[in-house]
Amino acid sequence: TGTAALDITNVTSSNAQFSISPTTANIAVGGNQVFVVTFSPSSLGSHSSNLSFVHNAAGSPSAYVVNGVGADAGPTFAVNPSSLSFGSVIPGNSVNQNVTVSNNGLTNALVISSVTVPTGYSVSPLTANIPGGGSQVFVVTFTPTAGGPYNGDLTFTHNAVGSPSVVALTGSGASLSGLIFKNAQQTRREADSYTDT
Repeated sequence: TGTAALDITNVTSSNAQFSISPTTANIAVGGNQVFVVTFSPSSLGSHSSNLSFVHNAAGSPSAYVVNGVGADAGPTFAVNPSSLSFGSVIPGNSVNQNVTVSNNGLTNALVISSVTVPTGYSVSPLTANIPGGGSQVFVVTFTPTAGGPYNGDLTFTHNAVGSPSVVALTGSGASLSGLIFKNAQQTRREADSYTDT
């Protein structure tokens, strides 16, 4: 929209995983130029870059932020949290906590063929089929039957790298001890009548 050509003398990226082409341009008045940004992640996860345009207009250099996520076809297995602590629970009572399993793969489903827990615990569901980009919540229930420690692993068997995967479980059955008092009631019966001598 100016009255002179825009001369872009250099375009750079702060992150080598993002490249841009062309790196120079001379844009006539009323014209435009397409720049192609290519994202080639070297690792999984989120990435970003600052693109810097050096030019002959006011405000040079101009910056533009680009973002991308490195992923694979999957499946991948990720669980949160990595451990659960149930504390001390009275035998016969139950406490629930959740863990979330995520599949960060793009296309392939994460198939969890079995989920097992140690004595004193139960889990639901026992299997799952999680699509790419999806997640599943598992409910772990701790129900001690006696006093003492209940430690072990929540174990997931699945079709991703690293199977089986575990979540550490800790909890204890509370030991009930102490004195129990029974209220005693004392009654006194007065005579119905008496003689004053």
